[in-house]
Formats: sequence, C-alpha cells, structure tokens
Amino acid sequence: MATEAPWLERAKSDLTLHEIPGPAAASRIKQMFFTVGHPEVTSDEVSWCAAATGTWLREAGYPTSEPLHLNLTGASYEKYGRSSAAKKGAIVISTYTRLGRKDWRRHVGIMLTDPRPGAKSYKVIGGNQSDEVSVINIPIKKVTAIRWPELREQSESLPTVDRPKPSIPTLPSPVPTVAPAVGPVQVTSSKFNEVLKETLRWEGLYSNDPHDSGGATMRGVTTARYRAYRKSKGLPHQSVRKIADKELREIYSKYYWKPVWGEQLPDGLDLAVFDFGVNSGPSRAIRFLQSALGVRADGEMGPITLGAIEAADVEEKTKQVCDARLTFVRGLDNYWRFGRGWENRIKGIRRAAVERAGADDAPLDSVPEPMVDGNKQSAEQGRADTEKTRVNPKVAGGLAAGGASAVGAAAKTSIPAAPVGTVEDLSLWSQVAKGIQDFGSSFINNWEFFLLAGVVWGATVYGIPALYRRFRK
Repeated sequence: MATEAPWLERAKSDLTLHEIPGPAAASRIKQMFFTVGHPEVTSDEVSWCAAATGTWLREAGYPTSEPLHLNLTGASYEKYGRSSAAKKGAIVISTYTRLGRKDWRRHVGIMLTDPRPGAKSYKVIGGNQSDEVSVINIPIKKVTAIRWPELREQSESLPTVDRPKPSIPTLPSPVPTVAPAVGPVQVTSSKFNEVLKETLRWEGLYSNDPHDSGGATMRGVTTARYRAYRKSKGLPHQSVRKIADKELREIYSKYYWKPVWGEQLPDGLDLAVFDFGVNSGPSRAIRFLQSALGVRADGEMGPITLGAIEAADVEEKTKQVCDARLTFVRGLDNYWRFGRGWENRIKGIRRAAVERAGADDAPLDSVPEPMVDGNKQSAEQGRADTEKTRVNPKVAGGLAAGGASAVGAAAKTSIPAAPVGTVEDLSLWSQVAKGIQDFGSSFINNWEFFLLAGVVWGATVYGIPALYRRFRK
C-alpha cells in the first residue's frame, strides 16, 4: 500500500478548521500566516488558501513557495516544485473568477484522490473554501497548473515549525443530511451599521430593470447573490423579494464589508470603498483605492494597502476614490439608462463619506438625496459592474485634478486588455460607434433641452412662415 503524501495528511487533519465570524480570528489560521512568514497578518478575513497549503507543506518538511512576499497568493505556486500529472497529493492551482486565465488571481489546494478516467473535475482539499478547510470539485478547465513538491532548503528564513503527528478526522459527506437554518448574524459593529444604513438609502426596494446587469434586485441584493447565499446555507431558492433582514445584513457583511476590510478602514474611506464595492464589486473598489494610494492594484486588501492608508490624507483619498468611480460609470454601456441615478448616488456618498472623515465637501453646495420615483430609484441601484469599451478613461468624462492620476491607473487594471489610446487612435468605425453612443447618452440625459430645441425649430421652420402667409392674404 502506497504511503500517503505527508502534506495531504496535514491537510486532512485541519478539515474541521473554519473562520470565526466577526472581528475575532481562528488561532490556527493566524498560526498559518505566521508559519509561512507573515506574522503581521492576524485576521482570518485575509485570503488564506496559500497560507494553508504552505503550512501543510512546511509541517511535512517541505518548503513553501517563494519569494515570501508573494507566498500568500495562489499564483505563487504555479512554478513551485516540479510539474506533475494529476494524481493524489498534487498541488492544484486554479482560477476562480469569470475572467478565467486573464485574471492573475488563483486558488491553491491539494488533490484529495486520483481522478477517474474521463473525469471533468478534480476533488481538492484546501483552505478558504467557503471560509473553511473543505473538499470541493474544481473543473479541470479552470486548472492552470499541477505541481509536485521537491525537498530542498528554503532560501529565505522562516520560523521553526513543530510537526506533530496529525489526527485525521473522517472526511465529511459531500451532501448534508439536514439543511442548516439561517443563523443569527454575528455582525454587531456600529461602524458597519452606520455605513450599511447610508448605502441602503440609495438602494431602494425591489427593482427588475431590463437594462440592469444585476437583474432582479431587492434592497441592493441581486437574485444571483441571494441564490448563492441560500445555497451556501443549504436552503431552497426563493424570490429575492422575500429576503429577511438578517439575511440582508449577513450578505452585505460577508460579501462586501469583510472583503474590503471595512473594520480596518478609517471613517469616510470605509463608506466610499464599501458602497463602491456594493455597486461595482469589492475587488474593483479595492483596485481603485490602491491606485489612489500608489500601491500595486491587485484587488485584495492587505498590510501594504493598510500601511499606505495610514500615511495618506483620508479626506483626499476618499474624494479621489469617489471621483474615480464617477469617471468609471460614465464609460459603461448602460450609462444612458442609469447615469443620472449613478451620478446622484456617487455625489451623495462622497458628501456623506467626507463628512464621516470629519471634513466638509465644499464642491457640493447641496446634499444629494435619493430619488423616490420607482424608475429613478431603480436607476440608482443599477449594477455598475460591466465595462463598455477599452478606451482611455479621459474619453468617459473629466475628472477632478486631484483624482486624475488615480483614475488612469485604476481603469487600466479593471479588466486586463491590450492597451488602447485616445479616441484618435481608434478605427473610423469605432469613432462613429462611440459618437452615436455619446449622442444617445446626451439625448437621454438632456431630453428636455432637445424637446425645447425641437419646438423652437418647428416654430421657426413651419410656424412663422405659415403665419406670414395667412396674414399676407
């Protein structure tokens, strides 16, 4: 009988490990960050799949990935050890976003069993899988690399690690026998409550606008998000109209507040980044913040980003993030439909965020308020998460001088693509298409002016000559 890979044994011994809701952190997860050389990370809200894999390898006597400043990323394992066939114990690196291989972010885990012939997925055990160490099936088409560890000296110094004999629990059943009920929400932070209250002012109630990429939405929660949340709880699907308040708060906490590290962000910046994340995705919001701070815009919060925030002017960076967001939405396909609502919302959030930072937003003479009309309220909560064309961000509209550099960098990182210059660099047909689109947006947002101009033109061309001919007779 073949001996099982020791790092796989270590992984199995942690199958009961999971994150702790709220500000507390699981001690074993904090130990994992220490083991791979990152004692500064003390939160289990940081992505820890690579830290878990590195810990299991080290406890088995093998090195972790290098260089150490990158070994908290799954991508750092794509060139780890040597290339391997798909087999039990192999290190599996995969992509997990809709962008596929175009996105640099990766997930890493360990293959639990040898794949069956003709299998379309691999059974992988790993950390940070639904906030715990668990076993999942990863489609083969999403796998970017399969590696096998090699014994060698770690070139960078790491803490000494004791390797106790693992106690391996029974593998959990892949299908739960009893559907768990929705438990009480653990978020009690007054900071979270204040920020969520402001965001919900702009979300309205139920909306199902055909032009909204988020589809049917209730209080800012899309049907897709609600369905995924219910599925993760083992609950049957139901209409997003029926979302309970405790479900709403848990969704906003788990999928938006925690990913942007809202508790660690200073007042003002927390609201600006959180609301941006709700409307356009947490990763994009973080990238825009990182670009404003002048650090690597990788879309994931960490000690480097927090350090840059501590050294920055919070009021200035809050305004830059909001200005960058405003420029971003002006370049979206459905701006013609939701533009007014988005701009009203962003200006209102900017005003509230700057006030939270203890300052006054002088450029906004009046305080923007949510529109109460059903359709206009729908426009304010439309998802702004799909980019239009890969055009220089200056094309989308002007930006305040303080945030211009941040927007340029952030827009380039939002979707990996071949760089494109200004409008003059586009093809003739692209310029024509953009001109038509810009005219359509202008017409929708200024229809009163066009109507008045049409009346004046009609009166001048037809009305005045008709009156002249009548009186001449």
